[in-house]
Amino acid sequence: MERLVLFGSGAMVSISLKNHRKDDLNNISITDSPPEGFKLVGNTTLHWIADIPAGGDWDIHYLVKPLDAELDGVELPPAVAAFTIENQNYSIQSNQPSIKVYGPKIVLTKQTDVSEISPGDIVTVTVVAENTGNTPTKLILNDTLPENAALISGNTTYETFLESNKKASFNYSIRVSAPITLPPANAIYFEPGNKGGEVTIASQGVIINKKAQEVPQPTPEPTPEPTATPTPTTAPGIKESGSISNNNGLNDILNFLFGCDNSSISPAIKGTFCSEENSKEENSNIE
Repeated sequence: MERLVLFGSGAMVSISLKNHRKDDLNNISITDSPPEGFKLVGNTTLHWIADIPAGGDWDIHYLVKPLDAELDGVELPPAVAAFTIENQNYSIQSNQPSIKVYGPKIVLTKQTDVSEISPGDIVTVTVVAENTGNTPTKLILNDTLPENAALISGNTTYETFLESNKKASFNYSIRVSAPITLPPANAIYFEPGNKGGEVTIASQGVIINKKAQEVPQPTPEPTPEPTATPTPTTAPGIKESGSISNNNGLNDILNFLFGCDNSSISPAIKGTFCSEENSKEENSNIE
């Protein structure tokens, strides 16, 4: 079973018990709780102790008021009655009717175009209200600035008449000098009817952090190209050797420099500058 109520009006909840036994039921404990999204009207505790005679009835009524429109309906929790018969404990539960609440329902959000700033940056703030209910409402939006923010452009308040399933928004720009936490924005809308009460809600706040400084990365030095090792060249007429510390190798060099192998050089020069072995070789050639 579903009951329809208007947002702002109350819904009456009734609990009834009937004793079908042929003897009395005494000290029956009955408990109940309001449904989610509703508040209890009055000082009722929702806990009762009852005595019901044989074939008799017991009933109670209390009033709840919805805190918001609920188009999908809200199911009431079951009431519970506990009692004892012949030293045996028993407990029974009621049925669970649902309540569908008609009216406006505003969802409020606040956001910024950046999440990090450097000192002196400009931040654009946007506040959005959406009516997810099924009736229109007058809407008043209001936002506030923290101390270390200066308004650059736009306004921090906005008022409109918002139809169901529609959105309304406004934005403004501020200059901030340090990391900042923007407080929640507020919205006021109204319950249906000529005497509908005010409903106040708030958005979430927004945290803007300091932008991390970029650390310059060192430029890597170029890797030098490997230098080719020159291949040594042996001069004509000189024998290759792992060392030139021996006399034969030194004599070969001197003979090449002074042309001792040239037959046109006079014997006197050869005898003075050329090695003995080379002179002997020349003499043997002459003979």
